[in-house]
Amino acid sequence: MTSTDLTSRAQEPTATNDTNATPQTTPEATTAGSATVQDPSRVTVPLRWRDLDAQGHVYNGAYLTLFDEARSVYIRHVTGTGPEVGSVVARIEIDYVSEIAAGVPAVTIESGILAVGNKSFRTLETMYTPDGTVAARVQAVMLLWDKEARVALPLTDAQRAGLEAARVEQPNA
Repeated sequence: MTSTDLTSRAQEPTATNDTNATPQTTPEATTAGSATVQDPSRVTVPLRWRDLDAQGHVYNGAYLTLFDEARSVYIRHVTGTGPEVGSVVARIEIDYVSEIAAGVPAVTIESGILAVGNKSFRTLETMYTPDGTVAARVQAVMLLWDKEARVALPLTDAQRAGLEAARVEQPNA
């Protein structure tokens, strides 16, 4: 993550399940690293010059980094974990829906939980451009991670409750 706060230019889609949401500026937002956090399930991440490729749009690998920034904020919130517990991706699949061209200042990523297991949970994340266009969707299987022991942690009852409370329905394509 970059420590530069470029979030003053960022806008977010309105809170809705409609994937064609209209953007709205959110003045009460706070920052977490380079991301703007209005609601932990909706995180705005600024685009950086390094995210672009020679074609003048966001490089496909950069999408994963942008999703990771938002997902980290979201998982920490819904599981109630602190810095001693990390999270790791066990599996990820991404659908690139539309191009993000140079000049877009930020994207907003909306996150939810699809399923909860004993040690793992599946996230659903959607990336929006400032005009509300869906840029990409991700589903990731995640594990909480003990940074010292270097092992996956079983979910506690409190973590499971937080994840279950954040459940969303699988959208129809």
